[in-house]
Amino acid sequence: MLGKLIKNEFINRGKRAASIIIAFLCLSLVVALMGAINEYTYIKNDFFRFSYMLIIVIFSISEVVVVSALLIGALQDFGQRFFKDQGYLTHTLQVKVSSLMLARMVFDLVLFVAIAIIIPLSICIAVRDFSAVSDLFDSIRFSLERSDSGLEASIVIVDVILTFVAILIYALSGLWMFNASYAIGHAFNNAKRLMSVVAFCVIGIINWIITYIVGYLTLEKNIFDIKLFVESTNDDVVAMVFLIVIIAVSAISVAIYAFITSYVCKKRLNLE
Repeated sequence: MLGKLIKNEFINRGKRAASIIIAFLCLSLVVALMGAINEYTYIKNDFFRFSYMLIIVIFSISEVVVVSALLIGALQDFGQRFFKDQGYLTHTLQVKVSSLMLARMVFDLVLFVAIAIIIPLSICIAVRDFSAVSDLFDSIRFSLERSDSGLEASIVIVDVILTFVAILIYALSGLWMFNASYAIGHAFNNAKRLMSVVAFCVIGIINWIITYIVGYLTLEKNIFDIKLFVESTNDDVVAMVFLIVIIAVSAISVAIYAFITSYVCKKRLNLE
């Protein structure tokens, strides 16, 4: 059943996300083509220069617009599917709410991976320069070459993978913080949107307090200093442990937000 839910999630949300991404890639190709024309041909009239500068400005703005559209689309779909008109159909399905949440998380992770790949790729296409990609691989290769053993090289590779995973899980935590806040607002009979905003502010304050306390205990008291618990002078090993901690904390946050959302859907649901 979970597989069918994930497939349905990709069908329902994938079309819109794919259309936005394809449109952005096409825009980057247009910028690249106009840049090549401007560089290698004799078309130098004022209209072409103005058009080229305008398309560059549009492309620069569209980077933010595309990411915003994808994230806002995810939030809007969440509200429509669970708390508005489509919520009546969603909550009559003979499936667990937790399965619905898990299916959404899978698509959300794929969406973040797509954003992380497409945005840099589109920029490289637009400027017709892929040196940034080669520089990234060169830096990884340099780190591997300076490693004294196969184990250290493996740790470097693991650090790179964990960094990417940590960014994804942290981003997923931020998205589901919005979802949980929206769900908490719909646990009330009146002023649902206002209570969602209040819930978001409260959760944000709680997160800030926890971050401040952990930071204070780490920097001032050395209580959570990873180097005290890791018997290694290798910075790569310390970084690996640090990344694992970030992933674990972010995953716990996602689980808490999903639990809150599931609980509201099961026990306190008030559809708009």
